[in-house]
Amino acid sequence: MFTDKLVIEEKLSVQDVLALIIPLAAEEITRDEVWDKFADIIISNEHKIVSDRFQSCSNLAWAFAKTNYQGRHSKLFWSMIERVYKEELD
Repeated sequence: MFTDKLVIEEKLSVQDVLALIIPLAAEEITRDEVWDKFADIIISNEHKIVSDRFQSCSNLAWAFAKTNYQGRHSKLFWSMIERVYKEELD
């Protein structure tokens, strides 16, 4: 299964995650391990979100909210999203 491959893939980049989140959320893929991996990649590599950071974080927020993400990185993930929104509004 595709999500099994995502969970074990070691070379996913921020750009890969940004490309995958919308279609996976739209398909209602809610497997915790997938979204935990995505959150880990985004949190660890936030500085690599360079092109339209606000739009990227809006897409992340939509996808993670659509899947009702409450995984092991949820507190850090949602704090990062909130910080980006605050920075944009200041």
